[in-house]
Amino acid sequence: MKKKVIFLFLLVLVAWPGQSQNRTILSIDGGIKGDLYRLSDAGNLLDRRQPVGGYFGLGIAQELGGNWLIESGFRLMNYQFGIHFRDVPMMSYGNALHSWQIPFLVKFRLHDHKDRFSLTPFAGPVLGINRDHTRQFPSDHEMSTGNGSLTFEGTTYGWEEKGYTNLKSTFGLFEAGLTLDYRSRKGFDLFLGGVWQGGFSKIMQFDVTYQEDAGPLHTATYTSRGNNYRIMVGMRYALSRLWQEPRDADARQTAREHAHTLAQSRFYVGAEGGGLLNLFSSDNPEVTTDPVWENFSLGLYGGMRLWKPLWIETGIYTESYWNDFLFYHHDTFIGGGGFQTGGEGFLNIPLRLRYRYAPGEGRFALAPYAGVSLLTHTQGTGMYYETEFTSWSDDGQNPPDTTRTVASAYRLRTLTPLLNMGIGVEYSLAPRMILTFNAERSWGFSDINRLHVVRANSSLTQEGNIYYNGSAWHLRVGIRIPLGR
Repeated sequence: MKKKVIFLFLLVLVAWPGQSQNRTILSIDGGIKGDLYRLSDAGNLLDRRQPVGGYFGLGIAQELGGNWLIESGFRLMNYQFGIHFRDVPMMSYGNALHSWQIPFLVKFRLHDHKDRFSLTPFAGPVLGINRDHTRQFPSDHEMSTGNGSLTFEGTTYGWEEKGYTNLKSTFGLFEAGLTLDYRSRKGFDLFLGGVWQGGFSKIMQFDVTYQEDAGPLHTATYTSRGNNYRIMVGMRYALSRLWQEPRDADARQTAREHAHTLAQSRFYVGAEGGGLLNLFSSDNPEVTTDPVWENFSLGLYGGMRLWKPLWIETGIYTESYWNDFLFYHHDTFIGGGGFQTGGEGFLNIPLRLRYRYAPGEGRFALAPYAGVSLLTHTQGTGMYYETEFTSWSDDGQNPPDTTRTVASAYRLRTLTPLLNMGIGVEYSLAPRMILTFNAERSWGFSDINRLHVVRANSSLTQEGNIYYNGSAWHLRVGIRIPLGR
């Protein structure tokens, strides 16, 4: 029943009076997200502050007449959890719960007399879907365990934590926010805003036991109802312009010619983002990692036409980066882990040549490209992070054992060159809005990151290095805006 209600709501949203002049609006947004936890701490040494993450969303809205709108869509929202001691700048954190969100929002536009700028308050319920939920385990099952230690200004802090994230398969939230919008005359808006979300029931709990130096053990509990805040930026496009264009054939032809002319403009700017599949090498086949689509890339770029079908582009992209490691013994998986620290990502600065082939009326185009780029970072060279943790195993058959794992991450150089080749698909949705999709392969030739890991217990010691030289696959979607007249 829940799925049917969601489907009918979205269907009504899309099918609302398409023949009227009320706009149907497609939006894309993303930004910064901070998770809010409640903390009960007997030792009063922990801080409830959490690391800032990101989110991504797509939406579709329908004007109802006047200044009212209704909106739905979906968002990728991952919650994070971290252990943070007061007055200690370092934090151990990771993803706590992966979720989708489906909002049902009512909006009201307060616009100026020219309808160029507006303030848009909005509010409504949100359905959250726990992507990690499984029926294999009861809700009180420990879905994650971990421990660690750090030393800061001569004081050593150690902790163990147990995470319970299987409490609910779906959960309810309420959100309210405000955006500042700029409405162009070409059918798309830019907006900047802030949002607060609050939940109605507990969806996560983390029990922590910690110790300062040789002091007493303290217990603490973090709980979350899904509460968070977001700072977002985005763009909306009046999708209804596609079916509200003049029916006159001459007018439609003029619009197409205008879009084709603008697509050939001498200058343009663009923004894009998407998934990143990093490729690694290792010096021990039993100490390695599997490439997965867990990293992402966001970037801004600009281009200039050299001659009619050929452009030169440059820009700057941020790339997230996880240090992951897996241990095998005789091809059997026996353990692993991973971490991501603040500022650990890379910057990628490309220089590429793009050939654009646009057959027919020119709304669709194929755009292969090739070039080079510099992959760099802000870490400096040498070791930039080290973590150590222990785990206890007792299967009831073999003697109980304690396993110690140490992972050290190093930057080997400040920058490395890459060779890039890719192909793009473009569609001129409007004269000044071209949707883009790019698939790219990058090759690196000099290692820029090394992860050294050691796993040891009474029966087995394994040690190896995992290297990254910038080689990767990229899948990115975005928009390109011609700057011509």
